[in-house]
Amino acid sequence: MAIRGSGGITARQREMLSRMPDWYFTYSSVNGSLHLGIFALLLVAGILLIRRRPVACNLHVIFAVFNLAQTLAAVGVVAFLFRTIVESYSLSPSAQKLMLPMLPCAFILIAAYPVFLLVWFFRRRIREEVNSWKLPREQV
Repeated sequence: MAIRGSGGITARQREMLSRMPDWYFTYSSVNGSLHLGIFALLLVAGILLIRRRPVACNLHVIFAVFNLAQTLAAVGVVAFLFRTIVESYSLSPSAQKLMLPMLPCAFILIAAYPVFLLVWFFRRRIREEVNSWKLPREQV
């Protein structure tokens, strides 16, 4: 068994990766890069929100939309590869049935924050607050 953080993979992991389709590795690399970019956008949006810049609201909404789209794509890929993943671990049929609810539950947990952002930033009271940031501040 490989030690976590050693960079090595186990024989079981190597076997599972050999069963994946060729496009999976490209998808995995692109998905990781997109995640990095999306969360960098969230970092910038958070900094601008702390500084009370109106553009922060729009950046949070953009983050939420892109993150939901990426999450839906990831759920689709996992659903498509579900049989390959399950077969590589040689799970019993009862264990396979227990894994089925994991996909919708994972989607709900991952999508909770972007959905919250969309609901929050489209509230009238929040929109009014953000619009009040546009007023010029008095010079002291």
